[in-house]
Amino acid sequence: MNGSTHEGSSPLATDTGDSTKLTSDTLRVGDVVNEQLLGRLAKLEKYEHKLAEVARVYRNLNAARKAVETVLKKLTPVQSIADVDELEQFLSNLTVKSQYAGEQIGALTELDKTNRAKIQELESKVTELKVADMERQTLKRDFENSVKERKVVEGQLERSNQKLKLDISALEAQVQKLSAEAKSVEDPAGLANKLTA
Repeated sequence: MNGSTHEGSSPLATDTGDSTKLTSDTLRVGDVVNEQLLGRLAKLEKYEHKLAEVARVYRNLNAARKAVETVLKKLTPVQSIADVDELEQFLSNLTVKSQYAGEQIGALTELDKTNRAKIQELESKVTELKVADMERQTLKRDFENSVKERKVVEGQLERSNQKLKLDISALEAQVQKLSAEAKSVEDPAGLANKLTA
């Protein structure tokens, strides 16, 4: 390698300098290897494993991007990660809806508290009405029992009244008989007729 070209070699095979840029288009089989080419090969070997790692990372990122886009398509109107404005608008609308839903939940919670208080008040009134109804039923039973007792007493009084009427009639008959007898005692002729009879 004295700086001259060999037969079948390209002008690239000089040790003194770089007359042309080394590329895959300028290299040919049989070219003499120089320092520049060796340096490039060393760099290539050094970065070859890194290139495989970069390719693996790229594939993983691409798969993750596709997974994210699938989720975006499924759950949002956004079709691609590149639709940043549309995604931002969707998320902004979602935030507004979430805030509105939170406000509605707060309002419904207050309404629920109010309704629970009203329900407790109504339950208390129902309990009072049940107690009042029980008292009314007790009074009704007492009244019905009083009516039955009054009927029994009225029946007893009616029987007693009829018995008294009969007793009075019997006594009146006796009084009449005794009056008649008393008159006949006063009248001697009637007494004699009675004795002879």
